[in-house]
Amino acid sequence: LTAIDADVDENKNTVAGVTVTPITVGLNWHPIRNDRVDWYLGLVGGRIGYGDFKYNDNTNTSSVSTESDTVWGAQTAVDIGVSKGGRWGINLGLKWLKADLPVGNNQEIQVDPIILRAMGTFRW
Repeated sequence: LTAIDADVDENKNTVAGVTVTPITVGLNWHPIRNDRVDWYLGLVGGRIGYGDFKYNDNTNTSSVSTESDTVWGAQTAVDIGVSKGGRWGINLGLKWLKADLPVGNNQEIQVDPIILRAMGTFRW
């Protein structure tokens, strides 16, 4: 589980921000899959949780409570085997989510995070 801080900066000062926690599942297609390389493309969907949206207007700091919302997006990643037999490897991935933060009065802020990842893997 990963939380992302999305901040709005103006003149090198943070004037607004929110913590974003996506929980998604995906359906992937593997155009290349062998012992050394596994590249996949996929669609994802799930829920996204938001912390309180906080903003600062140079005189006051305020916040707006938010709720979780439905999220969807796309992802791609590649698993690269680094040992003989391909059990140990490296995963490099990119995920984009369509995520709008509802802030009341039928207003939304488009968060739309792009999540990059690099990690070690073990296949069994």
